[in-house]
Amino acid sequence: MKLFELFDRHKLPAFHDPFAGGGALPLEAQRLGLVSCASDLNPVAVLINKAMIEIPPKFAGKPPVNPEARKKMGHSGSWKGAQGLAEDVRYYGQWMRDEAEKRIGHLYPKVKITTAPVSFLKLVTGQQSGPVMFMTGKWDATGKVMTWSGTMVDPMTNKPAKFTQKVTVVDNDHHNWEMWGPDMTGKNYKMMEASYTRSK
Repeated sequence: MKLFELFDRHKLPAFHDPFAGGGALPLEAQRLGLVSCASDLNPVAVLINKAMIEIPPKFAGKPPVNPEARKKMGHSGSWKGAQGLAEDVRYYGQWMRDEAEKRIGHLYPKVKITTAPVSFLKLVTGQQSGPVMFMTGKWDATGKVMTWSGTMVDPMTNKPAKFTQKVTVVDNDHHNWEMWGPDMTGKNYKMMEASYTRSK
């Protein structure tokens, strides 16, 4: 853009943010009708600005291209701004999620969503090649005891095994932690116990 165009008093000035970051300022300038330019040294910031400022205007007022939306609207319907683009992002984003679920969904544990407050704990033990334990749990009615349960591959037997942990809040300065798991015969026993005291 040439200087006489940039500072033409007969039209709105252009806006340039050389360190745009998340793109809030150039996006607002664009919303107000100014020619908006943004740059940044961080490639992640550049990608964010492209997604917010550069790409949507190219599809302004255009209908979506996904088959589901086209089937619903037929040859009629108007799409204001970036609504058509947003509809495509929703459609193909869901499609990508569904495809990922088909291919690698079996690698992730199923989690039941409840209305009760639930805490999730991911515990990595051993060296980098050690087992990973996924556990879920919740507080009891007193709010003093939280019990977790979950499974991991037992490094001794190389088979999935169930483990349980319990944290008891004695007071604000003292917590007790206990863990149960199977021994070599499969019998459940308390394998670890620790007490925490807040340093003064």
